Amino acid sequence: MIVPEPSTVDDANDRKGLREPRRPATLAAMAGTNGERLGQSARRQIGGAGMATIAGFVGLGRMGKPMARNALRGGYETVVFDLRSEPVDELSALGATAAGSPKAVAAVADVTGVVVKGDEAVVEVITGPDGVLQAARPGSVIAVHTTVQPKTVLQMAEVAKERGVEVIDAPISGGQRGAEAATLCYMVGGDEALLERCRPLFATSGSEVYHLGGLGKGSVMKAVHQTIACLHILAAREGLELAEASGLDLRQVQEVLRVTDASSSATENWAERFRLTDGAGDGGGMSRQQFAGMLLTLTPAIELARELGVGMPATALLQQLFPPLPGGEADP
Repeated sequence: MIVPEPSTVDDANDRKGLREPRRPATLAAMAGTNGERLGQSARRQIGGAGMATIAGFVGLGRMGKPMARNALRGGYETVVFDLRSEPVDELSALGATAAGSPKAVAAVADVTGVVVKGDEAVVEVITGPDGVLQAARPGSVIAVHTTVQPKTVLQMAEVAKERGVEVIDAPISGGQRGAEAATLCYMVGGDEALLERCRPLFATSGSEVYHLGGLGKGSVMKAVHQTIACLHILAAREGLELAEASGLDLRQVQEVLRVTDASSSATENWAERFRLTDGAGDGGGMSRQQFAGMLLTLTPAIELARELGVGMPATALLQQLFPPLPGGEADP
C-alpha cells in the first residue's frame, strides 16, 4: 500500500496544547481495507493512551531495513520510505506501507525513526521541503538513530518544538548483524518519559536500551563508543597481523588476550567480523571500504572534542589513515 502525500501540515488548532497525536484518516481508511491483517497483529500501545503506535522509518539501508522488519514482526503498523525502491518493495511485501517521502511517513506515524547517514542528511530529512516536520502531528516523536553531533539533535529539537513535535536521540550500536538479530544497543538522550513511550518499539530491535541523560547525551555516548571501537579495531588489526606474520597460532593468541587487558570485541571476533579484507566482506571480516566508511562516523566525535578542548590525536590520525573509498558504506 502507498500513503498519499499529505496536502498540509495539521491546522493551528491541533498545535495548541495537543500532546497526543490525532489518528490520521489515511491509516484509519487503510485499516478498513486490510482490517484482517491489522486486527490479527499484536497492537502496541503508546504512553498508556490506548492508541496503537504506528512506526515510521526513513532510511532503509543496512540498519533501517532490518529495524523496520523487526517492528513489523513485533506487531507494529509500519510506514517506510527510502530513495531506493528495492527495500521499500521488500518491506511492503512483508506488510509495511510505502510512503513517497519523509513527509508522508510523518503524516501517519506516531514515532518516526530517522536512519540516514550524517548530519546533513538528518537535517534535510527533518526540515527539508519534503521533510518530517512538514506533516508531523503534534505529540508525535522523531527518533534520531543516526550518528550525529549532539548540537544537531538539539537544533532539530528546537525546530520541532515549534510544531509540537518531540525529538529523542537514540543512536544505535551493533551493526547490521545486531539489527537483523534484534540485539542492538540503544544509547538514548532526552526526556525519560518520552523514552518510556518509545521503549517498546526500540525493544523490537534492541536487547539493551540505556538512558544517558538529557537530549544530546545519547549522541555523546555514540561518539565515545565510535572512538573506542574504531581504535580497538585498528589495534587488533596491527597486533593480530603481527602475530600471524610471526607464525603464532591465532586461536592461541586470542586465548592469551582473553585473560589479559588487551582483550576486546575486535580481538575476540577478529576472523568473523573485523579482519580487514580486500573483498566485499561478505565471506567474513570487514572490507577496507566498510572500515573506511565506519571511520566517517568518527567526525561527530572529533568535532565534539574540538568544541570541548579535548585532545584526540589518535582518533584524528586514524580517520586520515583510511580515507573514504568509492562505494564505501557506513552504518548510520
